[in-house]
Amino acid sequence: MRRRFALKKSKKTVRFSEKITDIYISFLVVAFTLFCYPNYSGVTRHKYIFVMTSALVFLLIFAVGNAEIKLTGCKSDFAEGLKRLKNAPTLFFLCYIFFVTLSFVFSKHREASLVGGGKYDGFLTELLYFFLFAVTAAYGKMRRKYIYLLAFAVLANFALAVLQLFSLNPFALYPSGMTYYDAFVKYSGEFLGTFGNVDVLSLFLSLAVPCLTVFAVSERKGKFALPAFLAAGLSIALLFMCRVKSGIVGAFCAAAAVPFMPETKLGKKTKKIIFALYTAAFVIACFFAVLTVLKSDDVLMLGSGRIKIWRDSLRIFSEHPLLGSGPGTFVNEVSFSFERDAGGHHIVSTPDAAHNIFLQKLCTTGIFSLVSFVLFCVSVLKRGGKHSLFTVPCIISYLAAGFFLFEVCGASVFFYILCGLAVGDIQKDKEELK
Repeated sequence: MRRRFALKKSKKTVRFSEKITDIYISFLVVAFTLFCYPNYSGVTRHKYIFVMTSALVFLLIFAVGNAEIKLTGCKSDFAEGLKRLKNAPTLFFLCYIFFVTLSFVFSKHREASLVGGGKYDGFLTELLYFFLFAVTAAYGKMRRKYIYLLAFAVLANFALAVLQLFSLNPFALYPSGMTYYDAFVKYSGEFLGTFGNVDVLSLFLSLAVPCLTVFAVSERKGKFALPAFLAAGLSIALLFMCRVKSGIVGAFCAAAAVPFMPETKLGKKTKKIIFALYTAAFVIACFFAVLTVLKSDDVLMLGSGRIKIWRDSLRIFSEHPLLGSGPGTFVNEVSFSFERDAGGHHIVSTPDAAHNIFLQKLCTTGIFSLVSFVLFCVSVLKRGGKHSLFTVPCIISYLAAGFFLFEVCGASVFFYILCGLAVGDIQKDKEELK
């Protein structure tokens, strides 16, 4: 008996869960990012179907693989990974999911809330975000190859966007006879790259820019840093090509955090100068923002009507303060539509998101879910500062840009993966990327 026990204890753990998670993350960074659909027809719906299907396939392989390992008598890393989820961020995320579930159950738009409106941001999507976070926190690890795959995805989007800005229509992404410059003329919205909506592309770039930049700055070997520097530069260029100020704001906030990270190894005096410059830039930006508001004839229409949308979001919250109207039901509750004439066409569009991820959660899932989400973000940043400094600027950038944008099954997928990587104990303080 003693001998059998000794043999059993000496068996090596099969790292199947970590390996399959690594493959899954790599797949999402490339395949999901570059996946698009002709004519940009229902691009959000097809992205949603793609990521949901891939999650189900991953879950099936994950379950079957671990079950087979158990049946053969080997030790799996499944239980080991679950132990890594005993932390504050996971607890706050579970609280958030709890309140989102209550919001869904008691919503008068329950059928619509399951999937969500045109943004596909309903109850199932919230569960997907938790799944992505939990899997990467338990079994994920930041690897150098993710950076290279991200750089490839950025380069592909940049090349595609350049062709589109030259009035070309590669892969027939625009309807026949139409180009990028027909935006708000022949069709409602502005589309560029593989994400379609420029707001979603901008949110993706607000994650990519700091991720690539921090890697390039912290990488000791120049030959490994060069692709990241190139992709980071093109990401910034693409942000300006998109002309979405929110993404630029996110990248600016991330850039403000980078100099203060240990990897940059800057002196205290240099950090103080950088901090002073960023503070001055922020004050100047606020001054011009106030000036714009004072000079505007219609304050509510500033920021493509965001002020008007935000005001209506607060109205929705006042009617559903505790549990909100239900996840993904903003379009069911909004009280107005935008109308305009362009190119001989009368275009009517109804806002389907609050264009602010915090207000979106406040009005659709209630005050308790928003508090839980904020606590989750704070705890991720706190824990990330100890275990995965690499991801901190990315999260800051996403949240800053998200103050003017919305969560959707596009860039948000990578935000929750990064949060998982920031939280996971498998990523130690000074662990080198492999």
